[in-house]
Amino acid sequence: MAKTIEDKGVKVEITDTGSGKPEALVEAEARSAEDAPRQWPGSDEVLPLEPMLRLSAEDLEAAVSEKAENLLTESQVAGILILERSGPNRTDHVKVLCKRLKVKSPYEVTKAGPAYTKDTTPVTEIK
Repeated sequence: MAKTIEDKGVKVEITDTGSGKPEALVEAEARSAEDAPRQWPGSDEVLPLEPMLRLSAEDLEAAVSEKAENLLTESQVAGILILERSGPNRTDHVKVLCKRLKVKSPYEVTKAGPAYTKDTTPVTEIK
């Protein structure tokens, strides 16, 4: 059932969706829910996990894997990424954590850190 309202010469048609809300409001709420950025509540409570930053990239990947024995929540992994970006900021570690969170950029999680990461790939093998 549609209803037309006129205010100051502007006509607006409102359609009842059965929920008691106008159709335009229902559509706007659906769009805003889809476009809302992901959030990681509790990601700031990860200081007990700080020693994980001392792991190699391979060991870190195993530790944060979805198949790990002690599965970490996404919020905990996001917190580790925030710590990494605020501290060592190593490229390989940031990539591992972004992969686990399924994000393309660490900026989807945090604004911490500079616009670059530190490449720690050895140029020559140390013997």
